[in-house]
Amino acid sequence: MTAVLRLLAVLLTVFWLAVVGWLIYRAIRARVGVAGNILLFAIQIVLSFSAVYVLVLLNLASPLRVLWWIPLVGGTIALANLTLKALPFPTPLWLAALLGTPRRRRVTPPVTVISRMGISPGMTVVEVGAGSGHLSFEVAKLLVPGGRLMCIDIQPEMIEAIRTRIVGSGVDNIETYVALAERLPARISGVDLVLLVAVLGEVKDKHSALAEAFRVLKPGGALSISEFTDDPHYCPKEEVKHLAKQAGFEDWTTEGDALGYTASLRKPRAAAQQPLPAGHAEKTGPPAEHRDSPPVEDDVSL
Repeated sequence: MTAVLRLLAVLLTVFWLAVVGWLIYRAIRARVGVAGNILLFAIQIVLSFSAVYVLVLLNLASPLRVLWWIPLVGGTIALANLTLKALPFPTPLWLAALLGTPRRRRVTPPVTVISRMGISPGMTVVEVGAGSGHLSFEVAKLLVPGGRLMCIDIQPEMIEAIRTRIVGSGVDNIETYVALAERLPARISGVDLVLLVAVLGEVKDKHSALAEAFRVLKPGGALSISEFTDDPHYCPKEEVKHLAKQAGFEDWTTEGDALGYTASLRKPRAAAQQPLPAGHAEKTGPPAEHRDSPPVEDDVSL
């Protein structure tokens, strides 16, 4: 039995060292911020499985076998992280509340993030993947006077949460839409700024999402993409830059720190008006070829 346990410990150690190596490789590709998080994560896994390995080799007393829980928890975290990276999906409503907690706001203060976006009064702004609106209301206030914010999310529950918050908030320049990032409402066009805050990694078709952002912007309009290293769906700068250039954006600049960055890009002033993609009809329900897509709701200006 001891020989079997030793073999199992060796196999587990090799497996998790391979996982750690893959994560470090991803961190090196990202080059920024995420490397520190990955290093700490790697140390946690290596130390925990080393403890198990030593435990098996020394055949320590049963009370110390509680150390088996360390690799179990570490392994669960690692697998969850890898799963979220491999299978992008939007943040559910029950988890969105964590984005507005005091701890989260200290780590990534909304004021700091918003200050990088180039927002000014009178702008027409589209926020793709607005979620429950943890940034939306601060953005909307900065657009006064004369500006408006269009909040878009794939989940009707998120949009309903924003609408609920609008009532009694004193903010009257927010419109809401339920739509895919890859297929924004056809009526939206000629906007000054498109915001993607911790959203791009959750989108299945990133190329189409950036193409839609390009379409709705007026010539010379700006795209602001913010990514945070503690987000499992974090998109490295190099990937975002490559995708944005493919979509036609130019003038790449970034601001940020080890916790995250904001990339600012611009639609060329000479860009022609982009035609609507096939099947991108202006209606309140999805066209026949998109029946599995969420319906595009009429805007609500409150």
